[in-house]
Amino acid sequence: MNDACDELGEVVEGLPTALEVVHLAKKHGLGADRLPLFYAVGAILAGKATAKEALGKLMQIEVGREKFL
Repeated sequence: MNDACDELGEVVEGLPTALEVVHLAKKHGLGADRLPLFYAVGAILAGKATAKEALGKLMQIEVGREKFL
């Protein structure tokens, strides 16, 4: 992500917000089982997973009705 920011010469829009969503989710006890897409995006942006790895993990989630808070 740093390369993208450097190349653009500015902050990549949404980057700080995406990482903050994961931080707040953890703070309020909402794990990856409740917010898998947010955690996947956060892992990619934090350099903890590639897009391919994150998508593979998301595709393993059982299809079903979403759980709303």
